[in-house]
Amino acid sequence: MRYIICAFNGEARPFIDHFKLKRIHDLPYPLYQNENTLLIITQMGYENALMATNTLMGYRPPKGEDILINIGVCAAPKSYVIGELLIIHKINYKTDSYYPDILFQHNFKESDLLSVDTIQSSMHNLPVDMEAHAIFSSAPHFMQTHQMLFIKIVSDHFEPKNVKYKELTQSIRKRVPDIETLIAKAEAFCR
Repeated sequence: MRYIICAFNGEARPFIDHFKLKRIHDLPYPLYQNENTLLIITQMGYENALMATNTLMGYRPPKGEDILINIGVCAAPKSYVIGELLIIHKINYKTDSYYPDILFQHNFKESDLLSVDTIQSSMHNLPVDMEAHAIFSSAPHFMQTHQMLFIKIVSDHFEPKNVKYKELTQSIRKRVPDIETLIAKAEAFCR
């Protein structure tokens, strides 16, 4: 089973459409599924992501061959290209660091990520999001770190007011084939 976690509908919509997921109304968070994929929309922030991840994992406890994929956008320094796909190999939050195990070959840029509590409009030296830390904090209670994949797409250079919903969704939609390839590699490794 694939457990996809997105913060916003705009991040999730390309995968809902691509995998032909149907809405399930059993949970307090928007949940979509097909025979091999569950997708939950957390909304923004640490608490929402933590609670939604726990809810998803409790809804259907994962097995050793299942994978979790956090897909979302991030702000990044100007050295990163808007629309660039990043595989996160280290999540930093305050004084803590977390390390998803990426044990398969890929051709994408790997990056550290800074998880923060509020929307950022001042430049940082790392890509920034608000949910990865919460998801990583919750998920190891249910699965191993090699079963987790954190994929971020650069949405802006710390200019959150310039991010448009339609452009964000289109940017992710263009990357669905790449993300599907990464998911297949992660799944093959976990089998």
